[in-house]
Amino acid sequence: MDKVRTTFAARTRDENVKLSEIHVKPLNSPHFSGNIRQYASFKQDFNRLMTKQYGQDPYALRQCLSGEALDTIKGIEDNYSEMFKRLDAKYGEPRKLIDAIVFDIQKLKPVPEGDSRKFINMVDVIERNWLELQRLGMQQEMNNTTMVTMIEKLLPRTQQREWVTKMDNQGNTSKIGDSTFQALLSYLLQEKRVMEYMENDVRQTSNVSRRQVNQTINSAEANSSDQTTTNDATENDMKKIYNQIQNMAERMEDIFKGNTGSNNAGKRGTGVTQMKHIERRACWIHKTDSHPINECNVFLNSNHEEKLRLLRQNGACFNC
Repeated sequence: MDKVRTTFAARTRDENVKLSEIHVKPLNSPHFSGNIRQYASFKQDFNRLMTKQYGQDPYALRQCLSGEALDTIKGIEDNYSEMFKRLDAKYGEPRKLIDAIVFDIQKLKPVPEGDSRKFINMVDVIERNWLELQRLGMQQEMNNTTMVTMIEKLLPRTQQREWVTKMDNQGNTSKIGDSTFQALLSYLLQEKRVMEYMENDVRQTSNVSRRQVNQTINSAEANSSDQTTTNDATENDMKKIYNQIQNMAERMEDIFKGNTGSNNAGKRGTGVTQMKHIERRACWIHKTDSHPINECNVFLNSNHEEKLRLLRQNGACFNC
């Protein structure tokens, strides 16, 4: 019974471990559409993953291709070895890959002084190209004077000066162990880390904000004496503007009531009396609803005095 119990307990333990394992979603097959920069990694992934399961099955290879790559193997879809020969001839030539990498670096523009984002993007492109060549064992293709000079021209003035100073110091003291390009890449990666730290440093942002607030307070205190004399003049100007607005409001109220002044005192009730008996139309000049007053040519072509008279007679709002 003890032996049975031990066997049963061990089997139950193993089953529980299996049930607790995470079920991972099946991986998608590698895919290649014709980008020469991706062919080396595609071929490596295909041989490691697909060949183990499907062998040299042309259908499996064809399912992993699309676009320009799929057009390349047209006519030989059933011949596995010929399909890879044609793909190697078009996308596996090292010279073509190197030309694509050089062109990728040539597309970069010189980084302006103080532009951290463009500098980080430039370093990412250079590092990605270097790692791609290193994976294929062709890293020496970037370790030449032409490539180093091309990258040096992209650097801002500050980084150019620091790089040249660093190389002079190392050349005077000891022999550089790594190649010139590797030394340049190490310097660029170091500068990239510094810039990323500075951009993500919350303390710097808070210090800048605090410094801006202090500068604002100091400038306000420094200009307080000058503003004392200015405030008196500003207050007088504001009073004048307020009086003008108040006078204008009173005049508009008189106009709306049909009262334009003491000379027209006898006509005060006329405008209000007439407004009560006016038939409201979209156009109260032509007495029609076919067009609104703001599109009436007679009203639009009238002068200001005539428009004001028509407004008072018809009791219209001043927006019209």
